[in-house]
Amino acid sequence: MQGIKEYLFGVIAAAILCAIVSQLVGKDGLLSAAVKLITGIFMLLTLVSPVLNLKISAPGEIFSDISLQADQITSSASDSTRETISGIIKEKTEAYILDKANLHGAALTVDVSLSESEIPEPVSVQISGNVSPYTRKILSETIEKDLGIATEAQIWN
Repeated sequence: MQGIKEYLFGVIAAAILCAIVSQLVGKDGLLSAAVKLITGIFMLLTLVSPVLNLKISAPGEIFSDISLQADQITSSASDSTRETISGIIKEKTEAYILDKANLHGAALTVDVSLSESEIPEPVSVQISGNVSPYTRKILSETIEKDLGIATEAQIWN
């Protein structure tokens, strides 16, 4: 804000100075025309001086910065998307196992672990609750067959 005030003060001061010089010289003659030209150039330089002081980066640097920012945004979006997908897969897998357990009258708690691959897949499951050996066998086979989680990766508590 301070810079804008200084700029406006400079423009106003230059305009007043040009007006005073123009009035002192008069309106007729070659001197008057020269003074108008000089004061016009002075006003023009005063008005564009902030633009002349700008430091413009090389186009390569600008594109490099834009590319870096785009990579960061893409990476952030990709991470966010992966987290969302992982949450959905984990939630749906756990819900599927709980639904199958409920069909057999078993009340369980389930915690599914996912792979770190690009598209996460269930790799193991920790299951807690009281369940008969028969129901456990049926659920274990269903989990392996339907979800691809090997019996060895199923931890029953």
